[in-house]
Amino acid sequence: MTGPSAAALHAEGLELWRRGAFDRALEKIGEAIDLAPETALFRTSFGVALAALGEDAAAETAWRMALVLDPAEPLAKVNLDRKSTRLNSSHV
Repeated sequence: MTGPSAAALHAEGLELWRRGAFDRALEKIGEAIDLAPETALFRTSFGVALAALGEDAAAETAWRMALVLDPAEPLAKVNLDRKSTRLNSSHV
């Protein structure tokens, strides 16, 4: 008997995130990454969950890793751009 697929774990993590259960979302998305470490979207989602927990540096690392895996990953680019914009506007 096999466990849930990486995609199913990712979907479960996203649903937990939508419900505000960020710690549990992080756990499920992390399990998805363990099963499919080459999937950029999972890294992007992991970063979003980390950011929701206030782990900005770790979130940035996750998004950068997503872009290493897939330089065209749009959500990772958007999240990094938003983070950069927030940092730049806070130093004006």
